Amino acid sequence: MQVFTAPDNGYKSVSTVNLSFAGYGEKNLPKGMSIDSFLALATPFLPFDGMNEKGLCIALLAVPEADAPYDSDKVTLNTTTAIRLVLDYAASVEEAIQLLRNYNIYFSGEIYCHYLIAEAAGKSAIIEYYDGDIRAVETNEDYQIASNFIAYNGVNIEI
Repeated sequence: MQVFTAPDNGYKSVSTVNLSFAGYGEKNLPKGMSIDSFLALATPFLPFDGMNEKGLCIALLAVPEADAPYDSDKVTLNTTTAIRLVLDYAASVEEAIQLLRNYNIYFSGEIYCHYLIAEAAGKSAIIEYYDGDIRAVETNEDYQIASNFIAYNGVNIEI
């Protein structure tokens, strides 16, 4: 499902949601405003990728492992609500990284992930949760590619 949001205190965005994570399937799709469709109201908080009006893009990719920091004084977000946070409030890669540093991350269903974040000006970074910290993998190239492998700490995914 393509989801378009326009929060009063954030950036407009479009994102892609896999409806199976809201309990829907090929024979059970949301139909209008009915009791059977109320879970569709949660779709703004279930994006797997998206782009906001500032041109900031973010995509979630599963990886074999992750080791996120935990601070009991911080709010914990799951992987898709972290995407909503970035789409609503970040206009640059730097802003996105800072926002993510302000929260704990919870990997739902023990599906670990990392994010590829890119801005309209061309800067990008792969954000990984590695060795108890948030790590940004950046490049001096005109492009950056992410896959379902860890890119931090010497793993060369460019090959």
